[in-house]
Amino acid sequence: MDELEVFVTVVEAQGFSAAAKRLDSTPAAVSRRIKALEQRLGVRLLQRTTRTLKLTEAGELYFREVSRLLGDLRAVEEQLD
Repeated sequence: MDELEVFVTVVEAQGFSAAAKRLDSTPAAVSRRIKALEQRLGVRLLQRTTRTLKLTEAGELYFREVSRLLGDLRAVEEQLD
């Protein structure tokens, strides 16, 4: 469970003031947390983008292969006619 989930759980169980006390809320700590979240978000975005590109490439390969097979099928049909 990450820190945000812990905070939400404490807020739900004990109220906001108790949860706020559990957090280190100095400006430096908040800045560190923001940077860490930005890094996590950046990593996830990069992973998602990479996955999307791979899926797009796979889709294009699939489409080309299906097109080739349809062309082969048409050629066979023409030979049969």
